[in-house]
Amino acid sequence: MTEPRIGDVYGEVLRDALAVATGIGPRPLVGGRLPRPVIEIIERDDGLINGAPAAHYLDPPADWQPYDHRAVDRVRGATLDV
Repeated sequence: MTEPRIGDVYGEVLRDALAVATGIGPRPLVGGRLPRPVIEIIERDDGLINGAPAAHYLDPPADWQPYDHRAVDRVRGATLDV
């Protein structure tokens, strides 16, 4: 049995999504040829497991959801997005 790899999983998701969006960098491929969408898997402690495309992390503000704009409008000072 191999041990799980420990690392920056979130950073890898962002790197892969950026590579698919721009064509720059190593891209996850389907069948060795076609870029595949990068899916973020979310597992909560209440047992919910869900997947969603990670490309939305790269969206410009014009494409953000209204709740994202409301949150950013309320930010003051140094902020850590958790």
